[in-house]
Amino acid sequence: MNIVFKTKKFAKNFIWLNSVESTNSFIKQNQENLQDKTVVATLNQTKGRGTKNRKFLSVPSKTLAVSVFFKNFSINLINHLPKVFSVGLIKCLNNFNVNSCKIKWFNDITINEKKIAGILCESSIFKKTTNCVVGVGINLLATEKELKSLNLFKAGSVFSETKIKVKPEDFLKNFIETLELTYLTFLENCSEEKLIKLNNLFQNNCETIKKNVKVFSLSSKEMFTAKAVGISLNGNLLVKLNNKTYSLNCSKFSVL
Repeated sequence: MNIVFKTKKFAKNFIWLNSVESTNSFIKQNQENLQDKTVVATLNQTKGRGTKNRKFLSVPSKTLAVSVFFKNFSINLINHLPKVFSVGLIKCLNNFNVNSCKIKWFNDITINEKKIAGILCESSIFKKTTNCVVGVGINLLATEKELKSLNLFKAGSVFSETKIKVKPEDFLKNFIETLELTYLTFLENCSEEKLIKLNNLFQNNCETIKKNVKVFSLSSKEMFTAKAVGISLNGNLLVKLNNKTYSLNCSKFSVL
């Protein structure tokens, strides 16, 4: 796929793969030879991964997988990368008149409370530097029947939920350009003021806020219901239970 991105830093090295097990894994396996802000994408990801070792199933040719490589990235900003991707993805969808999309804490994008996209952020120490890979899997054109054939009964696609057809190449180009603008706005020459503005945008687009949610503890395997009241600056979900406020880290808790 030949795409000319109008970007300053992102996708100066762009790799399109006809098929790959995982775009994130591809970058991790080849990171020594890849430059900063390399973008890898495919319409046929055969072993996609989500958070907490979950599978991300996709419909070939109708689900876009795209990953961005951040080389020698500031460890202090890693928690903010998923926010940049979530906000950038929402803005990109809006550009295609998909205005009903929301963020489900912490890394899902939904339409009509059905998951249409997932974000996976992974970091590693490589030769004494911190490298990050952020991947996005988005169901663009899958039909409801195709999703159900994969037992994805709680999932949707842009097309199945809005009847809007978006060409994958058009979406990829717009997403990378919108993502770069979001990244440069909030994380380039970063300040606390910028991080607060980013967090407010994330929070304002988050469907989880103000809802009574079921929280599952990954360590104790217990479940409880609490009211989601906000997102902390470091990305934790703030919930209220018995007049007390608790801060939940996404690595330790899931919201059902």
